[in-house]
Amino acid sequence: MSNPPHPVLRQWLAGIAAAFAELEIYLLALLFAALLALGLWQILSRNLGLGAAPDIEVLIRILVLWVALLGALVAARRRRHIVIDLAAHYLPAAARRFTAALADLTAALASGALAWAAFAMVRLEIGFAPGADLGPLPRYVVQLPIVIAFALMALQYLLHAAASLAGHREGTA
Repeated sequence: MSNPPHPVLRQWLAGIAAAFAELEIYLLALLFAALLALGLWQILSRNLGLGAAPDIEVLIRILVLWVALLGALVAARRRRHIVIDLAAHYLPAAARRFTAALADLTAALASGALAWAAFAMVRLEIGFAPGADLGPLPRYVVQLPIVIAFALMALQYLLHAAASLAGHREGTA
């Protein structure tokens, strides 16, 4: 039987996880506020006859992508994603832990596959002629958060699967 992690290590890891969770929330709030401000600016500038800046439209689309990906990361961390879990109502506790771990492992594999596909897309984009979506930023820089978000979701679901098997988390939230 394995020994539990050292309490200091566990506390240190919990502190790092809490710091990242707080960073996610602040970054999500900041990006959402920027998204709202840019959208409001576009509406006001058009209505006041100042014209619309084309770069702002692209930036708004990029911010929507980032907000969606950060929201998905927060949902995965909090286990607040969409779940259809009939087994949790009818199975004994040990079986519920196993099915929760299996579901988390499946989500980790799907997220990992999406991260790999997004990485392949970014690699292909780097090989193409440099086209810019937003000023000096090439397209692959704009697409890189897709890779990072799905890789982090895969890691999060792997941690959820391990926690479910260890009995620290039963089923879903």
